[in-house]
Amino acid sequence: MDKVILDKLYKIISQHTGAEISDISPEQDFMDDLNVADLELAEIIAAVEDELEIEIDQDDAKSIRTVADLAIIIEEAGYL
Repeated sequence: MDKVILDKLYKIISQHTGAEISDISPEQDFMDDLNVADLELAEIIAAVEDELEIEIDQDDAKSIRTVADLAIIIEEAGYL
């Protein structure tokens, strides 16, 4: 995974969850590890789309469980 993408993603996640950036890692599950509910995850995805100027397919969004899942989708959406 691209470090630039992860750094931007960690910042967005931190802003929405209050988690310290240094405590966020790719293998973390949004619901189990970061205590992110479905609505909050949708807000994070929307913030990623706005911040990175990309569009994430709804079917892809439904498959996101971990930080790594979202980072991979960002890469596949053509960011960078």
